[in-house]
Amino acid sequence: MSPELEQLLRALYEKRTCPPEEKSHRDATFERLLQDTLAAALPPVETNCWTLCMSAMKSSVERAANRQRCRTRRDRLEFREKYCSR
Repeated sequence: MSPELEQLLRALYEKRTCPPEEKSHRDATFERLLQDTLAAALPPVETNCWTLCMSAMKSSVERAANRQRCRTRRDRLEFREKYCSR
């Protein structure tokens, strides 16, 4: 995984799991990282295109986070079934 994507995923995780008082800060950090990554990866384009690209990138990052969360949940369930059932 690229360092930029890893950093975005970490920021998204922190945004979703932070205490309520840190929510606005975590949201802003995630948005800034996303915009920086897109700006570095894509050539200059119209504002409407940027909006579409950012929306697609957010969806992609959120899907990756959801897949990871499902994997983690499945691993916990398998562990419980294997070691905690009587």
